[in-house]
Amino acid sequence: MCDSCCVAPQDSMYYPYSVGSMGKPKFSLCQKKNSGSPAYRKRVGERNVRRQVRNASLKYDFSPSDVQNCHVAVPLMNVAPDGRYQQISVNGHYFPIKRPVVVSLFDGISAGLVALKSLGIIPDTYYSSEIDEDALRIQRFNFGANIHQLGDVRGLQYETLRNIAPDILFGGSPCSDLSRVNPNRKGIEGEDGSGPLFFEFLRVLLFFKHAAQLSNRGNEFFWFFENTRNLDIETCSAISMYLGCEPMTMCSSMFVPMTRQRYFWTNIPLCKDKVEAMYAERKSSYRGRVLQDYLCGSGRTANIKTLPTFTSNLSNLVKGGMFPVTDDTSGPGHLFYSEIETIFGFPIHYTAGPNTPLHIRKKVLAKTWDVHTIKYILEPLIMRWKC
Repeated sequence: MCDSCCVAPQDSMYYPYSVGSMGKPKFSLCQKKNSGSPAYRKRVGERNVRRQVRNASLKYDFSPSDVQNCHVAVPLMNVAPDGRYQQISVNGHYFPIKRPVVVSLFDGISAGLVALKSLGIIPDTYYSSEIDEDALRIQRFNFGANIHQLGDVRGLQYETLRNIAPDILFGGSPCSDLSRVNPNRKGIEGEDGSGPLFFEFLRVLLFFKHAAQLSNRGNEFFWFFENTRNLDIETCSAISMYLGCEPMTMCSSMFVPMTRQRYFWTNIPLCKDKVEAMYAERKSSYRGRVLQDYLCGSGRTANIKTLPTFTSNLSNLVKGGMFPVTDDTSGPGHLFYSEIETIFGFPIHYTAGPNTPLHIRKKVLAKTWDVHTIKYILEPLIMRWKC
């Protein structure tokens, strides 16, 4: 056996071994049955391992430059990991897996965090920028101190951003002054409206992008920006120009019986043609579970198959004088808030909080993201960060 393949004692700090497919331990070729010259076996083994290390380094937080003599040094269990790392066991050996740092701007009730956890991606640190007191109360009710508050995005100083170094950034600025539904909208550059808040997202995005490039993490920083699909052409084109990419159109009806059309700009590797084809196929109605499947208990009957866009004005759900649900006891009426939460992808009573009034629950749900859509966007990141 060649010297480069000698296994270090397991009581040492690092246990070197060759890395196989998906980062699993694998003996190098010169440890297998003798065949061919030792020099040839070593050359082929090193070439294969270098290729495998490049692939594994994307999932396991080490750099290919850490490889020496076809080996990767991986801490054993008795080495205390950094706080940003978790450990998983493969064939009795422990891999340090970096957990992502996430920043959410205009976070609302933290639908992004719910989506990440549903995918099995547990952030090391989740930073939230939100100023709505009702939304903050619901955040605290569900996550307590697990969310680090950044306050108003307009007050975020570069001294604060410098100490974060996120892996994922997402947000969706208020659309009230951008949507064509509002005839008095002030646009993206309206001085006294909410439109310019987009530039706060852009400011933070550009800072983190530049910081990632300086630290050679440019291809490991992911982001997305969301807004309503009811943007006029000029606003949509301006946002695309600033962000450097075109938006994808997605709708909640792709996943659940509810209409909620949104634009998404992102650098997360998604097949845009597949998303657009899926949207075109299902934009009119969801070909799967219908509204009846989401109603709680017996004695409640859905009068429609797909829920219209949910807003703070519940009359929007009444079409032609027909309420969405008929209850055997109380007659025609609206959905329970626990039913709406389930359709959005939240756990039941997620917005209930500490005695949260019904009108507050309605307000925060009208502003939040559909968790199913966010999960679809973040799904390509599972292989990198799933616990």
